[in-house]
Amino acid sequence: GLNTQEIEEMRSQKDSVIFLIDCHKGMQQHNPHNGADQQSNISQVLRAALSFIKTKIITNENDKVGIVLYGCKEGTNSLSLKNIDVLYSLCEPDASLIKMLETKITTFTQDHGWFDEAKAVSSQTSQILSSSLAAGSSVSGSAPRSPLFEALWICHQEFKQIEK
Repeated sequence: GLNTQEIEEMRSQKDSVIFLIDCHKGMQQHNPHNGADQQSNISQVLRAALSFIKTKIITNENDKVGIVLYGCKEGTNSLSLKNIDVLYSLCEPDASLIKMLETKITTFTQDHGWFDEAKAVSSQTSQILSSSLAAGSSVSGSAPRSPLFEALWICHQEFKQIEK
């Protein structure tokens, strides 16, 4: 077992955890594999985050928690990257975060929506087609990029902020 000194050292250490949540359309649709009520995957992820955060508040109130969403319709972050939203900046969790997550479980899709890749591809293709035809060149397009690497960069920025 652990001696008293080891237990105190563990309590004095701070954890910093960021939930990076995929908010694409498939995550927000009802999933028949999620039980009788067929919750969406996003709802289950938010419930898991809520449970984790409640435990953190009870066990070590000095730990930090953040929530970053990627693939959502809009985005608010320090680098102004599209479709990435810092829902909760990395800091000590409190009752307001718990209340917010309890609300988000039922209102998430209305509040945040999702980045519609099909619509983006269609829009991008029509823009490429218009500009290519106007320039008299051949048409070649690329699929929209996934913001995952940008979302990871935003998480990195959140961790850098607490080092200052």
